[in-house]
Amino acid sequence: MTARALARRNIAAFEAAGVDAVIVNAAGCGAAMKEYGRLLRNDALWSARAEHFAASVRDVLEFVAG
Repeated sequence: MTARALARRNIAAFEAAGVDAVIVNAAGCGAAMKEYGRLLRNDALWSARAEHFAASVRDVLEFVAG
């Protein structure tokens, strides 16, 4: 699977779960998920969903500090 296909799958899974935020404790994973908007920016069906998802991703310390 490509990175784009995995990003779509993750976005759909978190949307189905109905979460308000995605809190991550692995910096690399969080950084990658925060880039989903850029990764899918040219995909007309997924770009807006990817941007919304990326905006909901928070590092655990970022979340606690907020």
